[in-house]
Amino acid sequence: MGLDLDDIRELAATELRRKNRSKQAIDGYLTRIRYFAAYLEERELPTMAPDITRVGDGRTPLALRVGYTGIG
Repeated sequence: MGLDLDDIRELAATELRRKNRSKQAIDGYLTRIRYFAAYLEERELPTMAPDITRVGDGRTPLALRVGYTGIG
């Protein structure tokens, strides 16, 4: 059974806390995961970890760029 992006976000947060990362760093990572999830969902792309193989044409997705505001 694969992990969805919400599961991955929670695992990432747990691992970052275990590594004693700052709240600001954790929030930054989780924001990027949220942007990535929104990017996939907006394009009706797979969101289960085993199904995510390649996104777009290899360029950096807009959702991963600094300042992306495509989600609420």
